[in-house]
Amino acid sequence: MTSITAVHPHPRIRARLDELASGRARKRSRRLVGLGAAVLLSLGAAGLTQTPLLDVDRIEVLGSSTLNDELVRAVAAVDLDAQVLGFDTDAVRDRLLAHPRVETATVDARWNGTVEIVLTERREAAQFMTPGAALLVATDGTVLESVPARLASPHSTIPWVSGATFTALPGDTVPPELRDGLAVAAGLPSDLRVVTERVEIRTDGLGLRLVGGATIDLGDARELDAKFDAARSFIEQVHLRCLDSINVRAPLVPVLRRLESCV
Repeated sequence: MTSITAVHPHPRIRARLDELASGRARKRSRRLVGLGAAVLLSLGAAGLTQTPLLDVDRIEVLGSSTLNDELVRAVAAVDLDAQVLGFDTDAVRDRLLAHPRVETATVDARWNGTVEIVLTERREAAQFMTPGAALLVATDGTVLESVPARLASPHSTIPWVSGATFTALPGDTVPPELRDGLAVAAGLPSDLRVVTERVEIRTDGLGLRLVGGATIDLGDARELDAKFDAARSFIEQVHLRCLDSINVRAPLVPVLRRLESCV
């Protein structure tokens, strides 16, 4: 019968084997700890994004003038329970731009729970007198407001334009054939505006009806600055009560006509 004698490693070899085994155990422990920490951080981050700490708490509006801040907030329709992380700023911006008075809009959601809205508004340029309504129109032709004709007041610092026959709702634009009349109203200098009752769109061109009844015949909308300058030079010298008309179709050779009663 053969006997087997156990061979014991040298103490130094045994110590080295034990050291290697211990090192492997420590590495496994560190990996497990790291994996656990990563899982906890992921769960914590996911929970943090759903915490009320990252809810929208405040809506700040900048740049509004005609529109009040509360109306802007209503149009923006921001959910105060929404999370800042992943907030859909484009959707809010699109809702704001759908309002006829809003020309540009930027929306920014911040980590402190504030949604900042910065606006620029369209500038009012003219009021078109149509058969059924008075339409407030911006410089780019966008209709800002529609007021029933019976409620419209002609006493305004915004020039009136007569001779238009179109109908429109807020957000629509004036027809191309009326853009010259809009250009006259939008470009009317302040000193001419105060003596102008309305801009007239006529079959033979454009004109200004002055306070007192006199007219300024502009022709088309070309060279408006030169035509305004020519008209201004006569108005400064002639009493409006004696003025019948000024023809500035050719601004370098304007023609003045006085009322016969003043000749």
